[in-house]
Amino acid sequence: MAPHFFFPQTLRALEEEHEDGRLYAQNSVDTASLHPSELEEFVKGVSFDLSDKELFCIEDQDIFDRVYSLIRGYSSLPPSCKFNLVESLRSNFSVLLPNVDSLTRVSQSQDDEHLVVDRVASHRNAFKIYTFFLINIVLAEESNIVSNNNTKVTAVSRNKRLVNSWSWEPQRSRILNLVANSLEINLVLLFGSSDPDENYLSFIVKNTFSMFENAILLKDLDAKDALCRIVGACATKYHYMAQSCASIMHLIHKYDFVVTHMADAVAGTEKRYADGSLASSIIRDIGRTNPKDYVKDTAGAENIGRFLVELTDRLPKLISTNIGLLVPHFGGESYKIRNALVGVLGKLVAKAFKDVEGEVSSKSVRLRTKQAMLEILLERCRDVSAYTRSRVLQVWAELCEEHAVSIGMWNEVAEVAAGRLEDKSSIVRKSALNLLITMLQHNPFGPQLRIASFEATLEQYKKKLNELEPDVPSESVADGLHSDNDTCNENGEIHNVHTQEQQESLTDSCLTHVEEGIAQKGSPVPDVGNLEQTRALVASLEAGLRFSKCVSATMPTLIQLMASSSASDVENTILLLMRCKQFQIDGSEACLRKMLPLVFSQDKSIYEAVENAFVTIYIRKNPVETAKNLLSLAIDSNIGDLAALEFIIAALVSKGDISTSMTSALWDFFCFNVSGTTAEQSCGALSILCMAAKSSTGVLSSHLQDIIDIGFGRWAKVEPLLARTACIAIQRLSEDDQKKLLSINGSRVIGILESLVSGFWLPENIWYAAADEAIAAIYTIYPIPETLAADLVKKSLSYVFDCSGGDELQHEIDGSSASILTTVQVAKLSRYLFIVSHVAMNQLVYIESCARKIQKQKVVKERADIDRHNINSKGAIPPDSLKDNSINAELGLASSEEAILDNLSDKAEKEIISGGSSEKNLIGHCASFLSKLSRNFSLMQKVKGYINEMAIRVEDEDERISSLAKLFFHELSKKGNNPIYNLLPDILGKLSKQNLIRESFCNVMQFLIGSIKKDKQMESLVEKLCNRFSGVTDITQWEYISYCLSQLAFTEKGMKKLMESFKIYEHALLEDSVMDHFRNIINKGKKFAKPELKLCIEEFEDKLNKFHIEKKDQEATARNAQIHQQKVDGMEGFAVAGNIREDSVGSDTTDDETEGEVFNPSTEGMTRHVNGSSNSKVMESDEYSNASSELIESEPAETEVQSAKVNIRGASKSKAKRNGTKYQKNNVSASTRSSSRSPKD
Repeated sequence: MAPHFFFPQTLRALEEEHEDGRLYAQNSVDTASLHPSELEEFVKGVSFDLSDKELFCIEDQDIFDRVYSLIRGYSSLPPSCKFNLVESLRSNFSVLLPNVDSLTRVSQSQDDEHLVVDRVASHRNAFKIYTFFLINIVLAEESNIVSNNNTKVTAVSRNKRLVNSWSWEPQRSRILNLVANSLEINLVLLFGSSDPDENYLSFIVKNTFSMFENAILLKDLDAKDALCRIVGACATKYHYMAQSCASIMHLIHKYDFVVTHMADAVAGTEKRYADGSLASSIIRDIGRTNPKDYVKDTAGAENIGRFLVELTDRLPKLISTNIGLLVPHFGGESYKIRNALVGVLGKLVAKAFKDVEGEVSSKSVRLRTKQAMLEILLERCRDVSAYTRSRVLQVWAELCEEHAVSIGMWNEVAEVAAGRLEDKSSIVRKSALNLLITMLQHNPFGPQLRIASFEATLEQYKKKLNELEPDVPSESVADGLHSDNDTCNENGEIHNVHTQEQQESLTDSCLTHVEEGIAQKGSPVPDVGNLEQTRALVASLEAGLRFSKCVSATMPTLIQLMASSSASDVENTILLLMRCKQFQIDGSEACLRKMLPLVFSQDKSIYEAVENAFVTIYIRKNPVETAKNLLSLAIDSNIGDLAALEFIIAALVSKGDISTSMTSALWDFFCFNVSGTTAEQSCGALSILCMAAKSSTGVLSSHLQDIIDIGFGRWAKVEPLLARTACIAIQRLSEDDQKKLLSINGSRVIGILESLVSGFWLPENIWYAAADEAIAAIYTIYPIPETLAADLVKKSLSYVFDCSGGDELQHEIDGSSASILTTVQVAKLSRYLFIVSHVAMNQLVYIESCARKIQKQKVVKERADIDRHNINSKGAIPPDSLKDNSINAELGLASSEEAILDNLSDKAEKEIISGGSSEKNLIGHCASFLSKLSRNFSLMQKVKGYINEMAIRVEDEDERISSLAKLFFHELSKKGNNPIYNLLPDILGKLSKQNLIRESFCNVMQFLIGSIKKDKQMESLVEKLCNRFSGVTDITQWEYISYCLSQLAFTEKGMKKLMESFKIYEHALLEDSVMDHFRNIINKGKKFAKPELKLCIEEFEDKLNKFHIEKKDQEATARNAQIHQQKVDGMEGFAVAGNIREDSVGSDTTDDETEGEVFNPSTEGMTRHVNGSSNSKVMESDEYSNASSELIESEPAETEVQSAKVNIRGASKSKAKRNGTKYQKNNVSASTRSSSRSPKD
């Protein structure tokens, strides 16, 4: 009998001899020294012996030594030798396994026990040896693969290796499956007990888990499945539980890619052996872990969390019985573990309680457990971590998709989601929006959620319910809606369970049909069944009404979210509003219109979200429906929405999303070809067509005559805006269409436009907008618009004064007649001024356009001249021509044409806006009158001088003014290099001196700073704002400047500039509020900083804190010194007053001194607290008009005497003089703070 084989710690350890006589390699061969032919013969000899002799020949010393030698040098073997060796060992081992089962029959047939024992020992030895060698082959091959992947291989060597390589992947899965099969046979006969010896299991488990560390190996599904089977057999079948659990936990903590595979292994073990002890043991280990350990090991906590979720997904029922071990971790500090537990509860609610089998009592227990889990999920919505709050809302969305949320719990979840829309974290708001979207999509109440429809239906079914139960006292029907919590009642478990099922089934099957059956008022109420079913239906209707009201109440919040700076907020809000419109939620249509201005967003994702939503909601396959949607939008939109709508329509036309059939449908509405079309709809259709013409001018060319006939015909009196829209359509015509229009109906069109401007057939409120567009249309299509415009101005002026308007009017103006101003009608004067101003504006634009045309023609002419003077193919210019051009440039003759053009432009502009020209025209004709009328007004204002007033309007109480102000700055930021960047310091300086509420100031500056996007401008602003600290002594300005600094988007250069400017603002760091803003800047910088910069920021932070503390200590020392000086002065004053009380009748000492307060009449703006006085008295002198003081209240619990506090702008020190008699002491100077601060709690 051969010696027993024991698994060594390493392969090389097999060469060591032991005293117990175990099998070891005695005569190993160095295969690396063999010639390739010799090596091949050596391998063939070993393969022949293994196949020719018995299976137990592997324990023969000679064969054992030779096989060991090959395994030791396995990496250097050629592929053919590897294949022969592996096939020999694998085939022998696969044949050996069935023979193990035959040992039972052999032992029964043979009487010689020694033979049986020897045979079993030989089987056991061979079993171990084959297992040892095969696993070492797998380890060697995988180690070789990993090393090859980690080294760079050239193209030549790569190709060479591919030629000589052999396919290892099939062999790997065969070997590992063979080892897994060896563990599943009956090993009791081999090892004498149910469990194999420790040496064997330790070797198998150690190497199996080491293979789990190889991510490449785990991609082989067959190999991974074999490893999972090995783990399950060792842990469960052979009770190697503790070591297996420890190894699994180690792998999960260390490698993230192994989490899913470990969950597969544990779940597969439970299903294969119907034993969940391995999973339960791992959960116990996780539950017993100190929660603080997960805070330190964040990566491990995340992997553990993922493992729990994956395991719950595979074994929900088993986890539900062990969930109590994990619930205490909700109180831990690791949000990743809490996130995982939330996911675990979600999986359990969705999967662990689906079965309907079992007794009623056990079912009731399961429902109570489910309800407890749902309550935990609701509670976690208020978790301190935003990540956990977000994860909880995601879990609720998954439960809604799985229809795992009962109707009784539905509204609670909806209210929580609505509340989380105002969460401070954007990821929570995003999850809340997605949850509401999911709840609408999977709601159990029907496809229409109009409040009025639910109320009408509910009212009728309440009446029917009252008829069915006339003797039952009235009580809230909502009690019929049972949540899962109702099953906890001790006396009604069975009843509540059945009611819940009945209600949910009734809701899913009948509620939609019921609402459709009562779509019209007065229709009969459908019969849904008996009393209980009617109760359940009424309860469901009440729940649906509550849900509809809850979602409808979120509309104001959704409007605010569309103005969020976070793109995810805007995108998901738009998606939610689209879903709300689909389910006809009240207020969703109006909210969607608020979406239109977002099309101007600079964020591409927001623009695409708005465009996609617009196409989804308003663009239909049916052209008539699309036309109706678009013209209704145009009718109900305001000016801002119309501008956004025009932008979207133009973009869709250019992309082809608005087809010709849709434009034809719009023309049908405009021309009243569709029955029932109103004048308002016709106007809306033409408005949409004008928007489309901005991208494609050919849209209007086919209906020129209709635009004139309908736009200015009798329908214009029914809908006055139709005339204005027709004027816009004329402006949008192409040049060819304009010429065509003038050639056919030129005199008529001009006459109509002239009558529209000078006539009175339009209402007063419509005329201004129509006249504006009519004047613009005249300047667009008329060849010489200045003559027609002059006639319009003169005619309007004659209407104002009821005169011919020529020399007679001028004579009255020059004569300073007073009657001319007293006999004018306000309406006519207003129209006249409107016409004059708009004619002037259009004339200026016309002059600039003419100048540009001349310049373009000049450029074309110059290029033609150059081409004519070319003498060769290279385009060379004759020397004489070059010489003439250079002389003309030196003499200034080359720019004579530009000078003449500029002079003409200047002259024309002066004639428009000035009355100083002898040849007066347009506004110049009546400039004297206008100058007298506007004598006390400034016609031109500089933007820079009054921009702060515009900025204040951003926080105006009137929402319309505030919106216009924001629109102004939004458009201003697009001009050139963003003028707001240059204006911001000036705005800051002026706003800080105004009496603004702090919150309003912060909102204004935050809005303005948000419009600055370029990093270079931000970096420059850091330097500019820091420089504003110099020379400023007002604490309020310090706070405002530091606040603005904290709102900037800092870059690496910006942080360096802030650090370099320390000396400029160091004096302001005394203030706690200023210091808080700088701390915000530092925290912001740490988030993006690289390690080197982060180290500098931390040093800068320490510097700031140290300086702040030093300044505080200096202030406290100065205050204590001042208090002491005040006490000394007070004692001396009282002593002197007591000695000469009888002689000093005219003493300057006042009664205030005896009350404990000493006032210094020569110290202006100083506030002193003496003897715990509750109110300080402030004295100001007219001599110091620039000094300001604040009233300061001492703290109620303060016992020490507080020092004087001074608020003097522009001064850092003040001199204090004592008042007294002839015994007055020398002056005492006290250094005080330059500005007083209110005491802080």
